[in-house]
Amino acid sequence: MPATERSSDMLLDLDAAVKALHDGLVLGIPTETFYGLGVDLRHPAAIASVLSLKRRPQSQPSPVLVASPEGCASLLSRPVPNAALLLMERFWPGGLTIVLDGALPSLPPQIVSHGTIALRRDGHPDLMALFEASKVPAMTGTSANLTGDPPIREGHLVSSLFSGEPGYAGHIGVGPTRGLLPSTILDMSVHPPALLRLGPVSVAEIEETLGLTLATSR
Repeated sequence: MPATERSSDMLLDLDAAVKALHDGLVLGIPTETFYGLGVDLRHPAAIASVLSLKRRPQSQPSPVLVASPEGCASLLSRPVPNAALLLMERFWPGGLTIVLDGALPSLPPQIVSHGTIALRRDGHPDLMALFEASKVPAMTGTSANLTGDPPIREGHLVSSLFSGEPGYAGHIGVGPTRGLLPSTILDMSVHPPALLRLGPVSVAEIEETLGLTLATSR
């Protein structure tokens, strides 16, 4: 069977996608930028599978997508800082990834870097529906391409790439993603917070919200 036909067969409806998540399988998931590879973080072996699919070192942590700001609490050993909550209220769902300290020691090492974890809430409607239906609080959010290759905007291309690979179940969403700029990444594990990558959320917007100057913008 040609790869294009196999990939079209791997378009999952919502019920099938929820079952795949709960079973610890990998999904191609649409985001506001590009497609990602999503698994339920409660399945450590599935997280390892994501990085293996991407040919990405297990020592290079994956960012995490959360269902809501409240979902962050299940990943942290301390309360979410008030400053981070202000940013979440203004910019989530959207293009801001927030790096927080205090990741639970029990979390898989593939999503933790020196005790920190990178969190974002994405606003793609298909992804939000998956979160709501599955009741999964958080998923991996790494891009659905081989490491070093361009990102992918269409689900059938993700399934064409990973069809037949161990642990890959299929994709959700039929239209191309918007291909927006990759998210702004703000490290709030340091003070003052440091900008790690500039994306759709500007330094000025962050500084206005927090009422302080970022470390890298002086």
